[in-house]
Amino acid sequence: MKRFNISHVYDFDISGKGVYSAKSETLSQICSFLNPVRYKVQTEVNAKSEIKLSSAYVLYWYLTDIATRITALCESGKDTEKALEAFSLESRRMFNFSDFSKIVKEHGLVPISAMPDAAHHHKGEATYVFDNRLRLGIKQICEDGISAQEVLDDIDSILTDGLGDLPESFDFTYIRTDDELITVSTLTPADFFDKYCKTDLDGYKTVRTSVDGVKETIAKQIKDGEQVVILADTRHQANQMLGILDTDFTDNTDVFGKAYSLSKDEKLRLGIIRPSAYLSLDGVSFDENGNVLRFKAQDTNGSDTGADGHYTMSAKWFDEYALSAIVNKKYL
Repeated sequence: MKRFNISHVYDFDISGKGVYSAKSETLSQICSFLNPVRYKVQTEVNAKSEIKLSSAYVLYWYLTDIATRITALCESGKDTEKALEAFSLESRRMFNFSDFSKIVKEHGLVPISAMPDAAHHHKGEATYVFDNRLRLGIKQICEDGISAQEVLDDIDSILTDGLGDLPESFDFTYIRTDDELITVSTLTPADFFDKYCKTDLDGYKTVRTSVDGVKETIAKQIKDGEQVVILADTRHQANQMLGILDTDFTDNTDVFGKAYSLSKDEKLRLGIIRPSAYLSLDGVSFDENGNVLRFKAQDTNGSDTGADGHYTMSAKWFDEYALSAIVNKKYL
């Protein structure tokens, strides 16, 4: 193991109150996109108390959208194998910013109090039953003459039982930093997003981290008080206990007794580096010359991982294992 010296202190730190504790890959991916938005809500209302947004609400619409598209494919083609293959591809891919943006534009967002996450964060029954019911539904639509709507009605019942009832309207309660308790009544999900989330989803773009100046672009966004979601391969040179992502943490120059040297592009081509997780960058430090030295990266696996749910990510680790970033276009 190499020696290393990495600090958990940052020149700019905009991490919000509390961290998500997602118990599945899809929920973890959803929570990573919710992190920057919930921080905007906290800032907008000057909240003293922790504010989280409901990942169950986003998951409901994500799975419903998949079911709608797959059942429509069944009705149009009556091809069981083709539909099963399409669903398998959907099941394996990562939730992404396009999914998030589509859901929020159509359905808004809700605070966790309006549709609690707790039950599903600790149980996988809803997505497990959803998967099996849709696979059976593919067979029923293509081969047995069952209508797509009958399958979708069953799936809606499964998701409602497992994730909770969709709120048409709700009250939003929070505590301000002056200790005043505020309650805003009868908000719809669209109202909540428009009034408190302050995010123009069309104003963002996914950029590859190989683009020149991307670290500096991310740093500008963080300095202006806005978190940045990145896609990375967190399986490499990471210490969960200490909360460190650093290429100097372990010596990877020798594998199975044989020295090797591969470029990042070669590692990507061979699958040695591949997408594994999203992280929300919410802090940055610079060296004496103004170059990015390290980022603060928020995990979605609870406060027991890393340093209270955060990792210190060296600039070298970012260069090697970060794959893309979702940045505000005004910083490009």
